[in-house]
Amino acid sequence: MIKGNKIIAEAIRDVGIETVFTVAGGHFLPTYNEIGIIGATRIVTARHEQGAGYMASGYALATGRVGVVLSGAPGPGATNLVTSVANAQADSIPLLVLSAQVDKRYLHRNILQYC
Repeated sequence: MIKGNKIIAEAIRDVGIETVFTVAGGHFLPTYNEIGIIGATRIVTARHEQGAGYMASGYALATGRVGVVLSGAPGPGATNLVTSVANAQADSIPLLVLSAQVDKRYLHRNILQYC
């Protein structure tokens, strides 16, 4: 059975995305590994999700390509992207944002992020 991380990494490669921006987090580690195995995409890490969002926006403006953000932390990590994503939408900057989710065992239990 093919896993989601491989599907994401192959899709990123297949559409020609050369750079993704992220805050390294446990939820996307298997995806980072697959991206590394494929070797067609560079991973740039930021220290905060909002910074990663603005880096992707700047990349999109500078290159004319889609800016891609992988948010490895669900809950607060995803909400930290809101300002940069809203800015990109207001300025018609093309962004693709993927956010992780907590394990399905913890859904509907008010757990937004692992400690």
